[in-house]
Amino acid sequence: MNTSLRRREVPEAVKRKAFVMGAVYAGCLVLLLGAVELTIYATLSSMIDDEMDTTQWMEMKNMSERLSSLLARQQSDFLIVGTSEAVAGCLAFRTAEDCQPALSLMTTAMKVDRNIDHMRAIDTSGKEIARVNRNPSNQLVVVAAQDLQSKKRRGYVKEALKTGAEQIYISRIDLNIENGQIELPHKPVIRFGKAVRSGRGRLLGCFVANYRTTNLLEQLSAAVLHSRDKWYLVNKNGHYLHTDQIAKNFSFMWPERRHIGFFSDYPSVWKQFGKDSSRPVTTSAGKFYLSTISVTDATIEASVPRKWILVKHVPPSVVFASYRLLLMGLLAGAILLSPILVILGWKIGSYRVRHRWYVQELAISATTDNLTGLLNHRGTMDAIEKALAVANRRESPLALVFIDVNDLKLINDGFGHRKGDRLLVGTANALAGSLRQTDIVGRLGGDEFAAALIDCNERQVEAVMARAEVHLAQQGVAETGAPWTMSWGYASRRENDTFDRMLARADQQMYAHKRALKMAQSRQPRNARHSHSPEIKS
Repeated sequence: MNTSLRRREVPEAVKRKAFVMGAVYAGCLVLLLGAVELTIYATLSSMIDDEMDTTQWMEMKNMSERLSSLLARQQSDFLIVGTSEAVAGCLAFRTAEDCQPALSLMTTAMKVDRNIDHMRAIDTSGKEIARVNRNPSNQLVVVAAQDLQSKKRRGYVKEALKTGAEQIYISRIDLNIENGQIELPHKPVIRFGKAVRSGRGRLLGCFVANYRTTNLLEQLSAAVLHSRDKWYLVNKNGHYLHTDQIAKNFSFMWPERRHIGFFSDYPSVWKQFGKDSSRPVTTSAGKFYLSTISVTDATIEASVPRKWILVKHVPPSVVFASYRLLLMGLLAGAILLSPILVILGWKIGSYRVRHRWYVQELAISATTDNLTGLLNHRGTMDAIEKALAVANRRESPLALVFIDVNDLKLINDGFGHRKGDRLLVGTANALAGSLRQTDIVGRLGGDEFAAALIDCNERQVEAVMARAEVHLAQQGVAETGAPWTMSWGYASRRENDTFDRMLARADQQMYAHKRALKMAQSRQPRNARHSHSPEIKS
């Protein structure tokens, strides 16, 4: 886990992070300056804002009242025909003769109100029984029986059939559909529907009228007093019903265009309106006002309440014309203060990162052996005990190896403590270089080391330690002319084992290994033994 002493200089990664954090703090302070200036701007411009807001809200109120009034009148005209005995008789008997009075009444109503595109009586199965159309030449045409359509799949028929005695169904505004296709040229309509019942309350069908919304939109346009202002009519989902970009109107009618709408053109504005529509929203695109228009008359209950959203858009050139001098003053203040805040923020941010790194280094130093760069006694025990706890819980293999460096005192006395330190560092390097990254190795103190080999059996432990002995011997030959050696022993984890118990078993095996090594050396011829005496050149 530790193969070299940690550097004390600040790493490049920390320097980069300090730079980034300094930039973040600088940015935050600049944003804070912007917020302060915006607050000053909002305070000083409150009178201008109040005057502009009052004018716009009054204009939108007039537009809403005009639209509501027109729709209320159309609903009243619709009820005259829809609740007539002529329509009920047509749906009850369904003959050409019985439907003639209803067709005459529809024709008369459509002559009076040129906004009506067509009227029809529909039975409970969704089949049209009688219908009068207005053709592109503005002529009224009674649809022949063979051309009547089935509308059973249309949602407005199902909703109209559900209406009660004091209810009417009001559809959304969309494009007229005939025979399953959007009619060309496009014809924006709104539908009124009402269930038709017999005198005894039996459901006979429903009466539906399509009203062209062109006149309604023209009436709204006429109510806009400021020529440079824009206005939009959108549905509850944010799709355009009216905008000056005609291609964006009614995008919800085509699946591939449903991503187009006010919500996509001005996402931040739409999001803010979702939180609070009582206040205007100002962006770089201008100032936006929202008003909700109910399409039901106050005296009539709608089975499905419908609401439109009216949006007024004041372009930025109009919004900020009166604030130009104030903005120039605030801009000058920002230019003067921003460099100071950038330097201050960078200093604070970079200091915090560097300070945190120094604190972490101090914490690491508390568990690191200064000579070898491995874990020290405390760090080694903590790390091995944690690994042992995991192994006990998972019942997985773990071997604890206890290592004792041979002849450290002899080398210290013969070559000096610097060579002795080289022996300890060499041992640390040999162990660390032979273990895996997942294993643990540390110096317990003096000439003693300990290692924990995770998920290793006895054969694997012996192979690892054999490699470490070879590495250590090679370093000894290079340093002193004689191989360095170490004695070691290991203990495999038993059920619910502890660090102290495993260390005791490994210690016993280590001493057995040391005795065996000394006996083997004693049997060698005297002139074949390696010596660590001072006479051997380093």
